[in-house]
Amino acid sequence: MTWTFLETISEKVLKEDSVFIVATKRSSLDKCRLPMGIRLFVSAGHTEADITKVAMSVKRVAASVLC
Repeated sequence: MTWTFLETISEKVLKEDSVFIVATKRSSLDKCRLPMGIRLFVSAGHTEADITKVAMSVKRVAASVLC
């Protein structure tokens, strides 16, 4: 999966569901070889419903982008 797919997912989730997520980038200087991904930030103020909304939104948008 390339960064552009992740960035597209991030943009569509924000536009369609008002959910802000971050697609991670890698620098040529990075020594860590972890895979690229999407970063989610959760705080104690988020409810279970908030987290479920994010999960469903990312799942739906990812399926539409990757298919």
